[in-house]
Amino acid sequence: MKKVFLKCYYCNNLGDDLFVKMLCIRYNNKFNLIVIEKVNENLQLKNLNLIKINNFIYRCLRKICNMLNKINFFDKLLLNKCDIVVSIGGSLFVESKEKIINYPSEWYLKTNKPYYIIGSNIGPVYTKKYLDDVRRVLKNSVDTCLRDEYSYNLCKDISNVRYAPDIIFSLPIKQYIRNEENTVIFSIIDCYKKAGQIKNPNAKNYEILIKDLICFYQKKNFKIKLFSFCKFEGDEKAINRIYDQLEDKNNVSKYFYDGNIDEALDVFSRSKVIIGTRFHANILGLIMNKVIIPIIYNDKTENLLYDINFKGIVYDINKLDNYNGLDIDENKLSYKCDVSKQIKDSQRHFEKLDKVLKRKD
Repeated sequence: MKKVFLKCYYCNNLGDDLFVKMLCIRYNNKFNLIVIEKVNENLQLKNLNLIKINNFIYRCLRKICNMLNKINFFDKLLLNKCDIVVSIGGSLFVESKEKIINYPSEWYLKTNKPYYIIGSNIGPVYTKKYLDDVRRVLKNSVDTCLRDEYSYNLCKDISNVRYAPDIIFSLPIKQYIRNEENTVIFSIIDCYKKAGQIKNPNAKNYEILIKDLICFYQKKNFKIKLFSFCKFEGDEKAINRIYDQLEDKNNVSKYFYDGNIDEALDVFSRSKVIIGTRFHANILGLIMNKVIIPIIYNDKTENLLYDINFKGIVYDINKLDNYNGLDIDENKLSYKCDVSKQIKDSQRHFEKLDKVLKRKD
């Protein structure tokens, strides 16, 4: 069987961990992944081989190699032992507006191994040069499957680029179906500092909105669960800050994801409403047939909602400049969006990999 060099975001983030799990439960192949020390100790997958290295050493070496436009020693060593590269992730092609970043586009081009890119979107994009760099990467892949139509339209003239709805739409969820409780899950991000980005100018208004929504559902006798997808990106810090500011903490609890996917999905399954800032919080709500209230923080959520023709309540962090309290259309509080087509079409992400990797079923 082919050995796979896996590239993904691996830092105790529920959405990305679900990506990895779906690969590992679909195929018998061994997936080899370089990670920094002390991450995802709870994620137990038999065919996932974690090569752990010192965080400081790896970051320094990667920085130097990026400057020299070379593949670092650890990646090169592992690549020589693998047959193909599979890159799976959401926001792989994001151009920074605040600073110049050396996106490792050359990494793929210098692997001399066939590589596949699945599950990603493109954007935001601010310069033609960046888009040209991304297109060059995609052209040299064996197969690229993007997850929204906006991204696909940027590259649809490239013959090996395809589109399918987000991979998590095809997550097998029957085993996680539970009786619903009168609970609302709040998926929270830290707008003051998310994934190394600068503070969102509406960070304060975002947290006021969250507190208002908590109060709104408390009055409707719902239990509130503040859910962290990723500690590293500041979710837990933001949750603690919001929780400490609540005047009424009655029926409000916290859930911090720590790598236990089954437990996290069980929590989602028992809820009735998902108020999702995290992209995949909304998709989990959709495939579990929950009421979702998305909170947009960047283009990928907006593009998703457009693709599924979503008609429910939506808030946009970037449009909260003049926020002055809740204005909720009560008629939309029970709206559920049918995503049966997306659930079926999402399987197309794996079409090409199915031809080179060994399926478990």
